[in-house]
Amino acid sequence: MKKIISLSLILCLLILAACGKKKEAGKNIEQLQKEQGIPVRTATLEPVTFSQELSYNATLSGAEEADAMALMSDVILKINAKVGDRVSRGQTIVVFPRTALEARNDQAQAAYDAARLAYDRMRRLVAQGAISQQDMDNVETQYKMAQSTLDSSNQMINIAAPISGVITKIMVNQGDRSFPGQALFTVSSASALKAILNVPELDVKRVRKGMAAVAVWSDETLNGRVSSVALG
Repeated sequence: MKKIISLSLILCLLILAACGKKKEAGKNIEQLQKEQGIPVRTATLEPVTFSQELSYNATLSGAEEADAMALMSDVILKINAKVGDRVSRGQTIVVFPRTALEARNDQAQAAYDAARLAYDRMRRLVAQGAISQQDMDNVETQYKMAQSTLDSSNQMINIAAPISGVITKIMVNQGDRSFPGQALFTVSSASALKAILNVPELDVKRVRKGMAAVAVWSDETLNGRVSSVALG
């Protein structure tokens, strides 16, 4: 009987010891950190450059743009260029038929031819001392007026590029009827480009004149600067 009691006590002690070990092994992370401390890593602080990029969609256009206008009402006979073409100032882009101004243009051409002949003849006479400078000045004035009238007539028929650059818009088609003052096409200077951005109110305070700006179009990257910031 005594042996049985002794064995029972030993078993109880072993069970209690095992339970104690289980409790000790089951400590949670909060208990371990309380006893052993929280592990941390240290790093040396060094100055760094902080940058923030703001990205928006925009339409690139020439820094200088000009529209060519129709000077009369008639059907467009021909368009000599397309969007993306490089053109020179004075190059004819849109052509109207001569029929509407044929009589006027013929008269202007005849008057110009006569004035030019008279001007050339008077210039030779002035060189010879046969006429006065005043007479020469009068003929020269008439010649310039005839030339201006002819140019004006031709400009109504042949609409030329107002500046050198790239055609970015063509607002009419061959066969369309135009009206005086109608915009026919737009030429943008290719020497410089501009982009107008609509910046949200929360971001506009971060934009400053002179800040670097980068435009990405297809596979091309263009570097520039903020030239102005609108007040509102």
